[in-house]
Formats: sequence, C-alpha cells, structure tokens
Amino acid sequence: MIVDDIKNWRDYAVLHKIAGVFDILEDPQLASRKDGRYEVKDGRGIHYSVQRYTTLPLAEGVLEAHKDYCDIQFLVSGGETIGYTPVREGLKVQKPYDPGADVVFYEPYAGMSQLKLTAGMFAVFFPQDAHMPKLQTDSPSEVVKVVVKVPQKILTGLGGDITQLEKMDIQKPPEQTVNIVNWPSGEKERRYHTPLS
Repeated sequence: MIVDDIKNWRDYAVLHKIAGVFDILEDPQLASRKDGRYEVKDGRGIHYSVQRYTTLPLAEGVLEAHKDYCDIQFLVSGGETIGYTPVREGLKVQKPYDPGADVVFYEPYAGMSQLKLTAGMFAVFFPQDAHMPKLQTDSPSEVVKVVVKVPQKILTGLGGDITQLEKMDIQKPPEQTVNIVNWPSGEKERRYHTPLS
C-alpha cells in the first residue's frame, strides 16, 4: 500500500512504470469529466472510472480486495476515510472471489487502520491490501474520486504467479514512512512501508 499526495508520486520507483496514469490524474480538466469508465489507450489493460458520491458511515462500508488488478484511488475533491488491513488469516469472507469482477468481499475487521484522504491525495492498493473505501471522516462529504485499475503484473512483474518471487533478485529500496491512525481507537502510529521497486 502507498498513501501520499499526488505531487509526490515520482518518489515511488514502482509508479514510474505507469507515469501516463499520473498525467491523467494531474490533468486540471479531470474534475469536469462525466462519471463512468475510461480506457487508457496504451494497450496494457489499464482503465479508470470517475465517481461522484456521498461518503458513508462505517456500518455501511464494504471491505474488499482484488487479485488481478491494483487500485489507485485518487481524491479529486472532498474528504474520505478508507479502512485498511492486510489480507490475513482470520479475515472472514462475506462473498467469495468473483473472477469476472475481480473482487472478494470480507466481513468488517475490527482491527482496521483508517486512512484519511483529502483532495489531492492518492492510495495504491495491491492484491494483499484489503480496503474499505467511501467512508465518512467526521461527517458525510461529497466526493469526486478517480479509481484506476492497473493489472497487477505491470506493477509487481509477477503476472499472478507468486512463485516467480523466488526467481527475482530483489534489492531492498529505502523505507517510506506512512502515518496511520488505528481504527477505531484513533490512536496514531508510524509504520514503515517499503515500496516495490
């Protein structure tokens, strides 16, 4: 998982593989696009959707994860909280994985952390990152958000075959600091996240 301001996306080497996506996200005309799905015409299967909605209370949130795609969620306007937990043993499946929609739904997890996004921030969720988007922070907020779907093989280079990890010569990149507020206690902590390279 990566969480940061859009102006800092170049700090993450893995995101240079999809620099064109960030050209789209930084386009000043993005907010005027109509809701719906748009294809990125680079032949790699990347697409994005523009969404407008009102954020929800926690009780109405849905915890989800994906297998084939990574999510890049970019807040154009408004404020939103996203629940987050690594996909782990103990998460209870609410609805089994649907290959057509590339999504599995889990029951809410009491130990979720919360990511508070404001306009201009983005979050990248890899297949190991369960997330509960569209949550209100302090009160309901009108949000304009763009969700980019990137085939995970582009960012991870694994093509869905986790055994390829054994063949990779991985050099550890510098750690990045991410501030996370624990859910639901509100207690703050600093975690160290090493982005993929």
